[in-house]
Amino acid sequence: MPLEQFESFVSLDLETTGLDFNHEKIMEIGLVLFEKGDISYKFSKTINPGKTVSDNVLILTGITQEELNGSEPLEELIPTIKDFIKDKPIVGHNIDFDINFLRKHIPIENPIYDTLVLSKIYLPFAPSHKLLNLAEYLNIPYEEGHRALADAEIAGNVFLRIFELMTELDPYLLKTQLDLLSYKYPESEIIKKALEISLHKGLNRKPYPYNIPVNFRENRKKGEVKKLPSVKDYFNYEGLETRPSQVKMAELVDATLRGNEFLLIESSSGTGKSLAYLIPSILISRMEKKPIYISSYTKTLQDQLFTKDIPFAEKITGCGVNTVLRKGRSNYLCLKKLKELPKNLDPVSLCSLFFWSSITKTGDLSEISYLFRDINKALISMDESCNKESCPYYDVCFYYKMKNRLGNADLILVNHALFFTGKPDAKKVIFDEAHELESAATSGFSTTISFGEIQGVLSNIIRGTKDRKISKKIVEIIDKTKEIFQSISAKVPDRDSQEGFYNREQISSLLFICEELEEVYKLFEAIEEEEKYLGDQLQEIIRKLKIIIEQDEEDRVFYYRLPNKDRPLSIELIAAPLDISSYLREALYPELDSFVMTSATLTVGESFDFIKEVLGLRNLGERLKEISLPETYRYKEQALTIIPTYLSDPGEEIFIEEVGQFLVDVILPSERGTLVLFTSYKHMKGVYQKVLGEFDKAGRELLIQTPGKSRKKLLKLFEENRSSVLLGTGSFWQGIDVPGESLEIVIIEKLPFPNPSEPIIGARAEYFEKRGLGGFSSYILPLSVLRLKQGFGRLIRSTKDTGVVFILDKRVLDKFYGSIFLESLPTEISIVHSSLEAKNALRLWFEEGKIYRNFSEEFGWESF
Repeated sequence: MPLEQFESFVSLDLETTGLDFNHEKIMEIGLVLFEKGDISYKFSKTINPGKTVSDNVLILTGITQEELNGSEPLEELIPTIKDFIKDKPIVGHNIDFDINFLRKHIPIENPIYDTLVLSKIYLPFAPSHKLLNLAEYLNIPYEEGHRALADAEIAGNVFLRIFELMTELDPYLLKTQLDLLSYKYPESEIIKKALEISLHKGLNRKPYPYNIPVNFRENRKKGEVKKLPSVKDYFNYEGLETRPSQVKMAELVDATLRGNEFLLIESSSGTGKSLAYLIPSILISRMEKKPIYISSYTKTLQDQLFTKDIPFAEKITGCGVNTVLRKGRSNYLCLKKLKELPKNLDPVSLCSLFFWSSITKTGDLSEISYLFRDINKALISMDESCNKESCPYYDVCFYYKMKNRLGNADLILVNHALFFTGKPDAKKVIFDEAHELESAATSGFSTTISFGEIQGVLSNIIRGTKDRKISKKIVEIIDKTKEIFQSISAKVPDRDSQEGFYNREQISSLLFICEELEEVYKLFEAIEEEEKYLGDQLQEIIRKLKIIIEQDEEDRVFYYRLPNKDRPLSIELIAAPLDISSYLREALYPELDSFVMTSATLTVGESFDFIKEVLGLRNLGERLKEISLPETYRYKEQALTIIPTYLSDPGEEIFIEEVGQFLVDVILPSERGTLVLFTSYKHMKGVYQKVLGEFDKAGRELLIQTPGKSRKKLLKLFEENRSSVLLGTGSFWQGIDVPGESLEIVIIEKLPFPNPSEPIIGARAEYFEKRGLGGFSSYILPLSVLRLKQGFGRLIRSTKDTGVVFILDKRVLDKFYGSIFLESLPTEISIVHSSLEAKNALRLWFEEGKIYRNFSEEFGWESF
């Protein structure tokens, strides 16, 4: 392909009425002609699909049915489209989707290049390979996506950036990728062209331009500890805001770690809890010359600690520390397995894997988790079969490099899961985001089996055994196991749900696999004396299969998880403990000298009883201290909770319509940044459809969380437009930090009760009921209160913020459990009986700083 032709290409994107190209229609086309790296021409048209388009698609794209009805049919645009594309290469993101739709109307023989495929090969550290996320990662400016022309332009620019990167790569690597692809894939032509340019550049090639993650920082030599009389004196550091709760927490953490005690501490938003536990941890780890573990639930917090908070704590204490990010061995690439990979794997995925393995500094397989739909993680990950004494890659092994650094570490960062799966030799631990410990421990102590795990263990045995009879039998078992797991996945009753219950009949075919593996174990045990560890792995698989099949353990819930409904083999069969408290009492707490558990949401109704119950903390006696720190913010002065009584019960169909009307009547005129939190996508979508027209007429920006939209971009748009309204669910209840006028109102559409149809939630509620504790009152209700507190915490994010929380669910007043929710909120409560009163309450609060009280309230309502 001549360079001149390659420098001229057309970037394409379509918006369609659905995903099935056999039955759905094109409703918008965007074409962009790039010549020598610049945009020459653009073409964009909405298209009349001749049908009514689903609300989901209209919401996602922002196109209206009226706009489509007034557009030309596709047949009238075909000559223009043909003339625009000609014989030029076509570029797009997940381009096969668009080409399949277009080929129904236009014969296309042009070269086709997919930026999704290229990004997965050459941008392994991008947080996501969705188009808008790639634009952010590559610093490509863009307008909001999911309109055809905007997405086509983004895809073209992403393509140019990736090709530019490819031309700077080692020619040997590019040649290896060409050989893997056997010149049969469209990407081969691009790699071939990049190889020509790379060879021409010679030694003038630039290094990889994007950040490559690291998992350690060795700063200890950069300074010794500043000697100050007490830990509180370190918080007099210049520029550090004075926060009494932060200093108090630091003193408590310091005393706990030094005295080998246990601490349960609730610290509200604004405490600055990271520094409150990091500073005493650094001082103690340096003094005792022993590491302190810091465990978190989310990668976001772990990254913040590693890149921001720990470096700042080093400045405050005056000393550098050695920090290591630790994970269990199965999270790391095994270089020996990489060398011995079977050659029948997907060539494009192998290109991605070999490129990543050539530049990664950590070997952490989470960096390339997107590859595991085509390459079984167990085929390349470290496991118990590792024999470091005889491994030729030991000196460069990613896992053992990390392990060797642990001995010289001051702080070791881990995620909660490691404490329940990896059994680290920790003695002193800070558990941040402790409200998620129950969920992490449940996963850690669960028995899980999947096709990928079985295939990985059996592949290890094939590699390790010299007996051909065993190898042949194992290959047959792998094929049969794959077939059985596909059939189990096909029996899933609701493929739109990621979780559900299975029964013994549905998985009875696994009994055959179990029996076959037992036969292999007998053969293996008789022949392979030197490779005992492989037999141990096989026994563990058999043990787990028996638990899953027999379902005899009454203290477990048995269910399936299907992470990806389009990948039947992703199904996992799980046996999860109903009560993790005994596991923690036996497996975790006796191993620790000291721990601190902290979060902004640990108490329910000012009590730690729930968290102590589910985490098994009651038996720790006087060694356990519990404290809820004073609020950092002046919630009584900064925030108000308003409850409208005139809306219907959330269970009634009219409720969605009434919530929409509330937004139109009360929020639309207010011109204040508003976050509306929903518990279901269905409710959120219904409200959006109800109010979109009114918001458009008023020129007020209405944003909605949808699959495929960048969360980061959505929050940025919300923050930049101080009068916008954002509708969100799921992850938007926590981890959002928008201080100032961009977020002055938070609306809780409905009390956040967990879904009892979720296997663990339903089974645990029933388990509590059987113990005479009350499934609702002892489990469902406390979980809901903690969730509400998380949502409430989105409002006040600085000492200067003021705002209002609306709870639209009147059950908080009508039901017996309502007072428990209200007692967990740190604000005054105002009750309104009409939209007029709601608007008056907003005006009084924001303009005069007063709490709205109506006549009936003054004489007939007792304040909480």
